[in-house]
Amino acid sequence: MTPHRLEIPRRSQEELREIVRMRLANEILFSDEVSPDLTGIVFMPLAMGALRPSEEVLVEVLGSASPPETLKGEPQKPSHPGYPETAGEPPPKPVLAKLPKNILSDIEWGYIPEEEREALLEKLREENQQRIRAWEEASMVWMERLDADTRARTEVDALYEESLRVWEESLSKHEADVAARNLLREEWSTKYKAFMSEWAEDLGVVFGNMKDTFPRAINGFPMFHSVSMVHKEDWTRIKTALIREMERSRELEV
Repeated sequence: MTPHRLEIPRRSQEELREIVRMRLANEILFSDEVSPDLTGIVFMPLAMGALRPSEEVLVEVLGSASPPETLKGEPQKPSHPGYPETAGEPPPKPVLAKLPKNILSDIEWGYIPEEEREALLEKLREENQQRIRAWEEASMVWMERLDADTRARTEVDALYEESLRVWEESLSKHEADVAARNLLREEWSTKYKAFMSEWAEDLGVVFGNMKDTFPRAINGFPMFHSVSMVHKEDWTRIKTALIREMERSRELEV
């Protein structure tokens, strides 16, 4: 067994209860509720390598952070030039305004006339609508930047692929070196797969909170820009509790 393993903290009893309550209230979504082909899109940090070991760990365990690209005597494989500056993080969702507690108390006790109460509520609605509109507009600008980033990345990748094609054509003159490199790459990949099978062994699922979603969806699923991990033993307890509570709700008598 590898001494390295993805660190997944165990949760307290109350934290587990809260996760169950949040799922029953549809405030979170678990990764096992999404088909594998969509997991990386719905839970975007996974596609960005959130669960991948650090380069330091890979070097310590496998000798290098990636399989060998070239050996001495081979034409140097082109390096990816990198991408331009990204759109960054999405704009945070707006915090909606609320009436002060003393005003709410006065309304509840009838100290504020109905006309004045309606005026206060209308002003509050307008303020919140402005905040929501501002967030939606900022989100649209961010999405446009994200689309531009995607186009720019596609262009960079196309140029890189062309340079790779030229490099690969030159390898025909170095068949022995290529064969040796391919053998080393296969050995590295075999070790990497064995290591990764243990690296995330303690992971039960990840989940996303509905407050951490992008303003777009994929196949009806939200897209999360932040996720949390659940230990496999905690996940067993959560699933058991969820099944029990869902069955209880189905048998509810009214």
